[in-house]
Amino acid sequence: MTERYSGITRLLISYAPIMVSLVFVWNWAQIADDALITHRYVENFLTNGEPYFNSGDRALGLTSPGYFLMLSGISTVIPIAIAYKLIAAIAYLLAGVALVHLFPSQKLSHRLIASVIFAANLHMAYWFFSGLETFFIPLAAVGSLLAIRKGSAALLILSVGLVVIFRPEAWVAVLPLTAVGIYFTRHFDQNHRLRMNRRTAIASITSLALVLGSVSIFIVSKYDNFVPLSLIAKATNNSTLGIDSIAYFSAGSIAPVNLPVPFGYVPGF
Repeated sequence: MTERYSGITRLLISYAPIMVSLVFVWNWAQIADDALITHRYVENFLTNGEPYFNSGDRALGLTSPGYFLMLSGISTVIPIAIAYKLIAAIAYLLAGVALVHLFPSQKLSHRLIASVIFAANLHMAYWFFSGLETFFIPLAAVGSLLAIRKGSAALLILSVGLVVIFRPEAWVAVLPLTAVGIYFTRHFDQNHRLRMNRRTAIASITSLALVLGSVSIFIVSKYDNFVPLSLIAKATNNSTLGIDSIAYFSAGSIAPVNLPVPFGYVPGF
């Protein structure tokens, strides 16, 4: 009983900073203006069954079809003003817990430091609760690294595979991070392997295929364009050398193609 109580106490202390910051940012962060576009899509979808910004307008103005469908589903039960914060809160907790567990040390002081570092990043916390889907990038990043550390190939497949429907360009950050994580893990531990039995492999790949296939069918049946209009708009701009030129080059090289698949799926895999 003493050991169990000690374990619970250690757990509460480890995550206390994350819980405090969650309560704070829930009441502090305001919804971003771009998020209101997604909310209008959701409200029109729930009201008249049309997942469009304006009635009958089949333009894909969303940047995250997965987040749109998730928010729509939860908003059928609770108001959208609470639904988007609930999603953010769950994602915030998952990301914080994953980061704490990435530390190899089991010492309470070390885990508490990791928790404080995560909780003190108010800029990241704001974007988690801004109503945008940007939080899927850090969530997938820590999820992928945790999967590598635990040697779980199934979790890694789902983390890397599903993120592209929630934030299509996330693969730009998540895939290199995953590759580096695997390399360094193998470098320092020659016996480390990503483990997955046949049943788990079939289950994870099938689940991934069903989710991606369902979202793909939804986009194909409901919209006239497969590349988000925000990306197409960026392709029409010019810029000088610098970070903007890289962004516009990336947009300009993908947007004009307008392949009959949701943007992000192919390069994501």
